[in-house]
Order: sequence, then structure tokens, then C-alpha cells
Amino acid sequence: MSPKLLVFNRGEIALRACQAARGLGVRSVLFVTPPERTSVATRWADELFEGPHADAARSFDDLELVQRAIRETGATHVYPGYGFSSEKAALATAVAAAGAHFVGPSPDVIELLGDKLRACTFAERAGLALLSLPDLASSPGVAADYPILLKARAGGGGRGNLRVDDPAAYASAREQLGARAQQLFGDSRLLAERFVERARHIELQFFGFGEQGVALLGTRDCSLQRNHQKVIEEGPAPAHVRAVVDEAAPGIRAALSALRYRGAGTLELLWDPARAQLYFLEVNARIQVEHPVTELLIGQDLVTWQLREALGLCGDEPVAALEGVPAGQGAGAHAAQPSAHATPVAQAGRAGLAGHAIEARLYAEDPSAGFLPAVGQLTRLDLPRLPFCRWDAGVTQGDTLTAHYDPMIAKLIVSGATRAEAFARLRLALDHTHVQGVRTNLAFLRALASDERVLADEHDTGFIERERPGMGAPAEPDEALLRDADALLALLEAPVADSAPSTWRRGHAR
Repeated sequence: MSPKLLVFNRGEIALRACQAARGLGVRSVLFVTPPERTSVATRWADELFEGPHADAARSFDDLELVQRAIRETGATHVYPGYGFSSEKAALATAVAAAGAHFVGPSPDVIELLGDKLRACTFAERAGLALLSLPDLASSPGVAADYPILLKARAGGGGRGNLRVDDPAAYASAREQLGARAQQLFGDSRLLAERFVERARHIELQFFGFGEQGVALLGTRDCSLQRNHQKVIEEGPAPAHVRAVVDEAAPGIRAALSALRYRGAGTLELLWDPARAQLYFLEVNARIQVEHPVTELLIGQDLVTWQLREALGLCGDEPVAALEGVPAGQGAGAHAAQPSAHATPVAQAGRAGLAGHAIEARLYAEDPSAGFLPAVGQLTRLDLPRLPFCRWDAGVTQGDTLTAHYDPMIAKLIVSGATRAEAFARLRLALDHTHVQGVRTNLAFLRALASDERVLADEHDTGFIERERPGMGAPAEPDEALLRDADALLALLEAPVADSAPSTWRRGHAR
């Protein structure tokens, strides 16, 4: 039977999956929701399967719905992308139960790595230091140095983290985050970690081929964050941090190989400059939003590699092929016991690549108002096509951004021979980017890309909250909105019946 791919996601990652499938000669079925019947990705899919619900939770977290899509379309493989249920073992299990193949790790591996506390056992096998603290609620006699960070065990990002500055606030913070974690991830369990001041967020991209081993594809630095959400990512990480990752690479590769890991994944680490120590954060058992940074550095399409791995099209030495080392010198199935004579590139993969790449996330949001998401029609969307930059976008001019989904408009990825050149190119591309119809973080991105401390590589994960560069800058003027200001004000001041529908009243604002 010929393979058929069900793309169970949306936006730019769904577009990438449909394009990769077409490049491999594989038919694709795109799962769409009512607001996205005419999205860019629909133009690349061979078939569409429309779900009945508009909102994300009822669409992409509905396991019976994905099973129905598999049965009705005859899909043999399911691509989960990132976000939604992509890291839930239940989705991989449901896909298998419906007779299809999940493009990614096995359910037991997802289960292990998706639970932050259980994932610490993996980190210990990899030889990585841990930040985790005892459960302070059940161990009241244990002293902890505050501030600490409470984290949801079953989910990540800014919504799954909460900083606690003193012991008196611990109980209420635990209750607050536990309720939020239950709502977001269906699991109220938490863990506590020591909070590292002025930390750097470091990632190691890897790709597993089951019994054929694991490729290590270099580092990224994702320290420019707001509310624990990444804004600008770059690669590789600073040289002194890269050297520490290189030393840890054999143990990391061995631990991943022991899991028979399949597909793309990211090891997230925290660099403590005061202690010169690298700590384990978590493993994301999926493709990441910022994977294009690695793609530009290694010259490979990781989404296509995901499909190749799932379809059995990777050849005899996939680790060597993906890492770009000579045949016979890659770390394949026997990498769990790396040779003392192995070359650095065979042990650390692509960690020592020359050149630099940067990704900036263009969002429909207002940085001056706490990054409140914006909705509306994109009346103008000019994304400059320059030789050194790439745009990954799931929307186009004329599309309407709703409150149902993430407000990302596009990702801008640039590369250069040096970090300074890459940032110069990032500034040039941002200066020629224009968006109208909704408020965006474009001015904020321009400010970050021009900030002397960022250019000197002196930032950290708390830089944006602490320094607020460009957060008060006005959005790009929109003449149409200015002309309609009086009408909009009159509309807002008019009485509204209690029964009138409102996406904001329904709790979609975030």
C-alpha cells in the first residue's frame, strides 16, 4: 500500500510537512479547522480532512477525531509537528491503535521524556547536572535558596513555569500553578528547581534512527525570552558553552541511543555563568519551532528527514549522512560505547560548525501591553525576499488572525559567516518588513537586533524583562486603523447586550 501522510497540525509547520511529503512523492492529507479552510498549507495538501471545531483544544487534542481522520482518509502515517498533542504519548498510542504510524518517538519514550521528573533519570544516565529540588510541600524541613522555579511536570513554556521569591509565597504559588497545569496539560503535578540568575538557555538538536543511532546536530542559544517564551534564537551557542556541550556529547549520545530514539528532538540545557555549570532542563521529544536555525547551519531539511525516518528511506548510515561525516566514521548503532579514539566530529556531531544563523519570531501582539495577542486582518504583509534570509509563514496578506490559535505571523531566519554578519542581515530584513492590519512585535524585534548588549552577547534569559528594550515602541502606523479610530471608539462605548458573542468573554484572551 502506498504511504499517505496525515498532517495533524496547522500553520507554517503544517505547510512544511505538506511540502516535504510532496518532495518525497507521498500524498498528504491536511487536518483543517473551520477558520483555516483557505490557509496557505491547504494549497500544498493533496486532500483535506475538516474537523468540526474551531478552537485548538477541541480539535488537536481530540484523539477520537484523529483516529476517525486516519480511518476515513486511509492515512498510513501521522505527522504531529510541534505544540498541541505532539509530545503526548496518548496521541502516539491512539495513532497506532488506529493502524497508522506516528512520525516520532515511541509512546514509552515520549512518556519518559515528557515527564520532567522522570526525565531526570535520563539526564543522570547522560551525566548531566540537575537543578531539581525536593518536594518542599512534603519536605518542610528542607531548606531551599530562593528564588526557586516551580514547573509543571507534564508541560513547558512560560505558562508552565512560575518563579517563587520567598518561602511565604510557596504554598499559594504551588496552588496557582497546579491549577493552571491541570487546565493546560491535564496534570497538576509540579516540580521545583533552583532558579539561576542571568542564565543562558542552550539547546542541543538531535535526531534518532532507532537501532542505527543518534545524530547530534549542534547547539542553539535561545536566551532572548519574554515570559519564558523564546523571541530570538541563534546558533551555535557561545564558544565557551559549546566546549562544555562537546565534553558531554558522548554521554548524551549514549543515553539517547539506549532509548532507541526515533525522529527529531531537542535537549534543553541551562548555563549558569556564575558556576560555569551546564544543567539539564528537559527533553522535547518533537521538532522545535526554532529548528530552522539548525537547518541553515547544517544544510539539511529536518522535516524531510522526519518523514524519511518514518518511511524507512534513510539508507545504511543515516547518522553519518545527517551529521556530514565521512562514511564509516559516524556514531551509529554502537554509539552507546563511544571509542576513546573517535574524532571530535564523530562524538559531538555538528557542534563545531562555522557560520551563524538567527531566527526571529514575528507575532501579532503588543509588547507595550504585556505582549497581549492581537487579532484582525493582515491588510499588508511584506516579507522581503533576500538571498540570505528565509521566511517560514503559515499566513499571507489578506488572511485574518483569530483568537483561536497562536498569534505567530512568520519566522524570519537569516545566516552569515559570523554572528555580527548574521545580526546585520537580520536588521536589514526586519527594516524591510512591513505589516499592517494588526499590532505586531516588529519594532520590538528591531530594537533587540540593534541592542548593543545583545550584539556583544551579554544578554541572558532575564534580559527582556529587566531591560525592556523596545517594549514601549509604537507599532508600525496603520493608516486604515487611524481613519477608523472614531468609529472604533464609538463601537467600544456602545452598550452591548449580555447575549452578544465575544471571543474575549469566552476566555480566549491570553
